[in-house]
Amino acid sequence: AVCLWLASAELRGGQAFVAVASSVLLAIVLFFGPQFARQDLRSDLKNADILKTYPLDGAQVVFGEMLAPIAVLSVMAWLAVLALTLSAPASAIPVYAKGLGALGIGVCVPFFLALQLVIQNAIALIFPAWVQSVSNHGEHGLDVMGQRLLFFAGQFLLLALGMLPAVIAALVTFFVVSWLVGPIPGALAAWLVVLTVLGVEIWAGVRWLGGRFAHFDLSSELRP
Repeated sequence: AVCLWLASAELRGGQAFVAVASSVLLAIVLFFGPQFARQDLRSDLKNADILKTYPLDGAQVVFGEMLAPIAVLSVMAWLAVLALTLSAPASAIPVYAKGLGALGIGVCVPFFLALQLVIQNAIALIFPAWVQSVSNHGEHGLDVMGQRLLFFAGQFLLLALGMLPAVIAALVTFFVVSWLVGPIPGALAAWLVVLTVLGVEIWAGVRWLGGRFAHFDLSSELRP
């Protein structure tokens, strides 16, 4: 509503401010949101024995834990994309193209966030004691800071490696389809390839984490 009011009143300064703020918010949510939205195994790992009593297999528990941060962060990112689309200055790009672009980004957002959360929860299951220590804001010191920086760098490296197959497959698909049919079908095919590759990676990661969680022994992992 605010974006439409700014556009109708032709307040260019307000539109520019909303566009910049939305872009910054979108970048923060996409790349740093999963670090702070810890409503998953990172917070619930101490209740692993209780979670195992549920009539669900490990993959269902892991995916259920991930759904909360995915939902929260996706809604925030969608609002940022919507505000950015509505407040973007008028240009030669048709309105329908802007809408389709925003829709395409919005559909990709949950997949991109889910891939990061798979990495986050994998680290929580592989290094549970370290993750609990990193999440404890009462701990200070150079060693804790170094540990957090190490985790941060490792997560972004794994994210880059996880995105690499999707990017390569999308580029190959785009060039091939564009050469055969045209750029618009090529962009659509590349978008579908990205979603497919990320979906397969997320599914495989959740299945693997489910097996890891099923054999997780809280008493032997989280020692004081």
